[in-house]
Amino acid sequence: MPRSIVALCLVIAVGWWPFMTTEGRSEQMVQADEPYKDQIAAIHNAFWKSFAARDLWTIGQMWDQGDRSISAIFPAAATPAIGWDNVAESFRRAFSHNRDIKIDTRIVRIYRTGDLAWLISTVKFEAVQTQTGQPVLINRMFTTEIFALRNGVWRLLHYHGHNPEFLPPIEGPENMNVNVTVPKRAASGVWAAYDGFGTAFQQKDLARMFEVLDSDGEVSALQPTSPVPFLGIENVLASWKKTFADIESFTFDPQMLELSESGSTAWVTELSQFHIVFKDNPNEVRHFHNVMTTMIFRKQGDEWRLAHYHAHLGFSFDEHNH
Repeated sequence: MPRSIVALCLVIAVGWWPFMTTEGRSEQMVQADEPYKDQIAAIHNAFWKSFAARDLWTIGQMWDQGDRSISAIFPAAATPAIGWDNVAESFRRAFSHNRDIKIDTRIVRIYRTGDLAWLISTVKFEAVQTQTGQPVLINRMFTTEIFALRNGVWRLLHYHGHNPEFLPPIEGPENMNVNVTVPKRAASGVWAAYDGFGTAFQQKDLARMFEVLDSDGEVSALQPTSPVPFLGIENVLASWKKTFADIESFTFDPQMLELSESGSTAWVTELSQFHIVFKDNPNEVRHFHNVMTTMIFRKQGDEWRLAHYHAHLGFSFDEHNH
């Protein structure tokens, strides 16, 4: 069946998709039926054990520090951290603000394409706020972690974590940033898929979004305020359908774009401003100035397709506190 016809069928079916089925699957541990899954799961668990111990040196050994494009997006950050020095500083800030950290993590899914792999996980985070002594509890934080095989060893290249229970204040028209920047983009075929998705996204066109998505079973999404991950194309499209239901119109302006590409896999680290008109208040534009997104693309034949989407609403520049 042609992909365009399948798209129309899926858009019709999405209206009846049962959202709660996703939550049941989200709590299952990944089955490590291939050696690389065991290896990546071990690194993931060691990473979070070292995080709980606030052991930056050990964490640093897990990253490919020689890769200048490595990046991290922290839950309470205002911008992504690019390059090991900035990533390490983000960890230092997180550790300075939290002590007595306890972590309970579960891997939802692990993917691999050639020498790159990524995983989705849920993390329960408990700590004591260093300055105030107040307890900190995040029942369910989501993470995306990207790994590369370097000289026979898997190394971290990108980390994105967020708390779906956190919603920053929505800013009104008086806070609108009129100084829109246009990030420079190096030549790459990935941008065609990125632009195609962005156009369909702003037009709330699920059929066109489907055309840019990866194969049915492997596409996934972590949405800013959803308490569950979305796995498989039906669930992913349903997540956006639910989001669009409350929105009259919106646009977004990328402020920062970082593209990393290796073979048939690539990912974009993005910082954007969103300008949204909600249906319950159609005469007012609301602004989100720090929307951070990780988008993973895979090449199928001559075309790049979106395989994983992870977005969250960051802190404003004067409020962020790791």
